[in-house]
Amino acid sequence: MLVNHRGWVGYGSMNSDRDDRAIGRSGGDGGSAATNAVKSGDLSVRSHVGSNFATYLQRRYAPALLIVAATVVASHLLMHRHLDRLDASGSAINFAGRQRMLSQRITKQALLIVDGRKQDADLETGIQEDAKEWATVQQGLMRGDRSRNIPRNTDPEIATLMVRNQRPHEIMLAAVESLLAGRSDDETRAAAMKNLLAAEGEYLETMDAVVFAMADNANRATVFQARTSWAMLIATLFILGMEAVFIFRPAVREIASSAERLHVINQRLEHALGRAILDMLSVCSFCKAVKDDDGEWRPLDEYLSETRDVVFSHGLCNDCLRKHYGDLFPEGELDELS
Repeated sequence: MLVNHRGWVGYGSMNSDRDDRAIGRSGGDGGSAATNAVKSGDLSVRSHVGSNFATYLQRRYAPALLIVAATVVASHLLMHRHLDRLDASGSAINFAGRQRMLSQRITKQALLIVDGRKQDADLETGIQEDAKEWATVQQGLMRGDRSRNIPRNTDPEIATLMVRNQRPHEIMLAAVESLLAGRSDDETRAAAMKNLLAAEGEYLETMDAVVFAMADNANRATVFQARTSWAMLIATLFILGMEAVFIFRPAVREIASSAERLHVINQRLEHALGRAILDMLSVCSFCKAVKDDDGEWRPLDEYLSETRDVVFSHGLCNDCLRKHYGDLFPEGELDELS
């Protein structure tokens, strides 16, 4: 807040019009020069600080931010995909293990039928249902089954094992059908049971290899996902580091430089406004000489010509003309001039 002979003069947008008028009244051409400084040079710097700096941030920060966002989204999608695959792999491993259990239960039920320890319809129905489920899941493990969340196998090793396992599987199913169809024939039951027991060992051995191969694939996928997650994290941190070096640090420097420029502008404006509005000149009471900033007394016209860009032309007022040259004019002629 500054003071002149009219009172307090405030800074701000509400007083800008009044200040411009005050500059015009108090400083003459000097006020116009101050106003032009405000409206031209200083505004050009303000434009650089605002528009150019905003463009700088948009061109550098926006792409970097998009890259970080893309990295985070990609990491999330990869993790989600891995979890889906892990869930499907776990389901396949569970069903493969269940196949082993069903093969053993089918064999046990067949032994009970052959030995004649349990000759009821429930046992016969149970072995038929188990055989049906066993055959359905076997096809699902080979070709995939969405209803059971079993993924389609893409591993050549597992595919080879499943093809190899198909032979004992078919032998065991045929033995069960033969056993149920020829229960009254001891020879047929004995032959079916022999084939069933012989194929069961081969089936269990191959299915164990399938389960271990599936588990190994799941473990490798988990390790790969962990490494991918670390790689994505490192990439994100690297991008953030590059932003700090090439975007944030220059931005901080630009902001500091802009603040310094604004400080200089403010000082210039204060000086211009002070010179235009608030100059209090020391004027000699007799000769009207003016005391300049260096303490020197100078003629008023000379001082204003240098400080306010004012051009003077000299003449005589009526009073001085009458006082100094009145004897040169006829009487009454000077009165007509006034």
